[in-house]
Amino acid sequence: LQPVSPRLPIAVRLTPAYARSRNTLGDLLARVAGPRARGHASLWRLSSREWAFARRVLLEHSRLWLWRTDPRARAGDFLVVDMSSPEPGRRRRFVLDLKCQAPVKTGGGGAGVSLTQAGAAVAWLEAQGIVGAGPPLLATGDGAALIGLCTG
Repeated sequence: LQPVSPRLPIAVRLTPAYARSRNTLGDLLARVAGPRARGHASLWRLSSREWAFARRVLLEHSRLWLWRTDPRARAGDFLVVDMSSPEPGRRRRFVLDLKCQAPVKTGGGGAGVSLTQAGAAVAWLEAQGIVGAGPPLLATGDGAALIGLCTG
């Protein structure tokens, strides 16, 4: 899968430092894709519930790495990798689509088309050596419940 825009990646890693800072997604995009990418930041904007989810993951669960996906890429809202294992092939990977107050559904149910390119997004993580080959767990649901799924 190619990024929706040739200047942008399919996902941008969010870090605990980002959660504690006043940096915007525009700042992160500019850092990874150059200053012109800042103009795309409004498309990548986090809603208040997405921001709450991201902050909680980043500040409370250090073993989980989090990426915001390009919302136009149909690869969910977030990629999550459990970095507990030093071996990329043993790391659990999740593609999540947040649904306010909805129960968790795995396998992509309830996401419509928003997870159709999830495999390509995980392949992007594989190409960077973050995870080994293997399918991700696709899940939709409320943010708090999804955090439980990723940490359980």
